[in-house]
Amino acid sequence: MSAWNHTIFGNASDYNASPPVPYIYDGGNGILDLAREIKQRVKAFAYVYRMTNDTKWVDRTWTELQVCLTVDSLCLGLTPSTELRR
Repeated sequence: MSAWNHTIFGNASDYNASPPVPYIYDGGNGILDLAREIKQRVKAFAYVYRMTNDTKWVDRTWTELQVCLTVDSLCLGLTPSTELRR
């Protein structure tokens, strides 16, 4: 269990030192690989926050989510008029 904990803390620290995942449609698998990477980061940040209660992990999670949520909707094939209908 200690090794697992150490691995997650190490991953979270590495992710924290890296810039947020650029949420860019690459044409191949679309955004699935990016979404998986963001999910992995958020899970690590959440775990470390729960273990430490250090709000820097909450702030970093929010930064990660803001990058993917503010993606230009046109790169996903959406326009402002169709986005609201979906």
